[in-house]
Amino acid sequence: MRKFYLLTMVGVFFAGLWMLTACGGQGEEEKSKTSVTAEEVQKQTKEAVKAMTTYAEQEKEKYQEEVRETLDAYQEKIEEMTERAEAATDEMRADLEHKIQEMQKKKEVAAKKYDELKTAGDQAWDDVKSGMDSALDDLDDAYGTARSRFEEEKEDVHEK
Repeated sequence: MRKFYLLTMVGVFFAGLWMLTACGGQGEEEKSKTSVTAEEVQKQTKEAVKAMTTYAEQEKEKYQEEVRETLDAYQEKIEEMTERAEAATDEMRADLEHKIQEMQKKKEVAAKKYDELKTAGDQAWDDVKSGMDSALDDLDDAYGTARSRFEEEKEDVHEK
């Protein structure tokens, strides 16, 4: 997102610069015929920057909301698995509880990244977002491992 923002800013800057230089060599008569003035270009550039900034903020807020919802959903899954582990056989319960603890640790790491994400400035946003994505991937992997173990437990119970 930051790269898009920077590229757009550079594009707007060069478009404004081009307009200014295109009008710079004209005589007074020709300038009066030109419908674009330097002030108008500056105004439009400021409006474009403001629009891009607003868009970037909206995207950040949208992403943060999605992350919050994802973390809440994983917390529900952890609680659900904890309840299911209590019903497992003794020999499986220890392994399932271990998998749940791993998942909880990954969720805590992701929650810390989320806190960093909320306070990250524009300069650090891409790095923090990348770390957030990685933490969510790790959490998803831990969930998949735990869910697989629960499926094995379910199969073992049905076989007996």
